Amino acid sequence: MPATELNRYCHCITLDRDALEAQLRRSLHQYKLSLDPMLGREQLFAPYGAFISGVQQKAMAETVRAVDKVISLPAFAEQIPDLHRYPDQGTRGLFTGIDFHPTADGASLIEINTNAGGAFLSALMTHSQHFCCDPVRDHLGDWQLERVLGRFEAMFRSEWRLARGEQPLESVLIVDEAPQQQYLYPEFLLFRNWLRDLGIDCEIAAPEQLHFDSDRLCFDGRPFNLVYNRLTDFPLSELQSRPLRDAYLADAAVVTPNPRHHLLYANKRNLILLSDDQWLTDIGVDAETRSILQMSVPESIALTAENAEVLWARRKQYFFKPYSGYGSKAAYRGDKLTRCVWQQLLEKGDYLAQAYVPAAQRYLEAEGKPLKFDVRTYVYGGEHLLTCARLYQGQTTNFRTAGGGFAAVFGPPRTSVAH
Repeated sequence: MPATELNRYCHCITLDRDALEAQLRRSLHQYKLSLDPMLGREQLFAPYGAFISGVQQKAMAETVRAVDKVISLPAFAEQIPDLHRYPDQGTRGLFTGIDFHPTADGASLIEINTNAGGAFLSALMTHSQHFCCDPVRDHLGDWQLERVLGRFEAMFRSEWRLARGEQPLESVLIVDEAPQQQYLYPEFLLFRNWLRDLGIDCEIAAPEQLHFDSDRLCFDGRPFNLVYNRLTDFPLSELQSRPLRDAYLADAAVVTPNPRHHLLYANKRNLILLSDDQWLTDIGVDAETRSILQMSVPESIALTAENAEVLWARRKQYFFKPYSGYGSKAAYRGDKLTRCVWQQLLEKGDYLAQAYVPAAQRYLEAEGKPLKFDVRTYVYGGEHLLTCARLYQGQTTNFRTAGGGFAAVFGPPRTSVAH
């Protein structure tokens, strides 16, 4: 059955909540932790899966590789303001997330995030699916948790090896602002416990709890080798981030993702370059890669005083985003903009207009209003780690929608048997 029909007519619940809770208990109880961190997060996991076609799956995979290929070019880096201010530790960045809207003929890249959350939670959730009916059975891929976590481990060790060679990775520090108050705090606990099981010391800390003493980054009096950075202070410019920034600039700790990763991958100004076929041609990008990006990266234009009136007249065709924004903060659909807000965007001077591509739809009941969904692919060095969907209502993903949240992605059918 085609993916579009399954998204409309399959109303079965595919998430096995008992299996998911058992996975969480195994990960948390081992360290005498209860499921209390999950309280207040009822919309974290969607009970329904989302379906994508083989064409959409192929388009996403090709786009991931094409984006990584272009960003790796020296000519691309030369276009990034302030990149020279941040040292290159040789790393690629943990858990880069590339978000897509599936379309009739492929998939459109909506944005790239360098500290994309939800990977561990999505791994547990995707592993906890069941066959709700025969058509779905053919679309449910091989979601072995051990295999996905093996990719995660290889990524952590690769980051360390790229920066430090054959030295042993002994400790990891997960850093975020007020971590216990973060919506994805349960994931921090899962990462911490999993890394400890691998024999790697791991703690969770806020940036102001860190201390840098010229050659070591310490937390609670102990030095840490590698920082898994979940801060949204991307340039590490805020006062509380000073110890982490100093340690990164001094190469006293491997920080990943770091400000350099964000500038190269996640600053939305880069979408302007990736959607500019003439510029890509000028820097020597091959025709096949350019063709993939033309199909998958929506037109993106810097909002300036010179083009403001033209873009205002065509605003319904665009989504407006700040260059350094995240989590859809301060982003606006053009048809929702008022003149007052428009003027504010112009005054800020750091917005782009991205051609609007509607989200895909997932129906949860026959006559009900559909939920929207996007697809997030977690990647490392251009290679696929895990794919999930996010179901929601409203302008952007929000984890406040009944029936919404992280959802399993069911790919093309494994057999050609008709049902």
